[in-house]
Amino acid sequence: MLAFDLSYRLCWAYEPKPRDYDFGYLYNVCHYLKKNRDLTVDSLSMLFRSLMH
Repeated sequence: MLAFDLSYRLCWAYEPKPRDYDFGYLYNVCHYLKKNRDLTVDSLSMLFRSLMH
């Protein structure tokens, strides 16, 4: 969870209008990451894009 928050804050610094996330979104992201061990860079970047755009 700390890694997600840190990554989000780094991306947030470069985006003009980032969205906030709530506990439900964070829970779903953690669940997705736990269940899908064979993730690619593209799938991880989509998680952040869902917040940034």
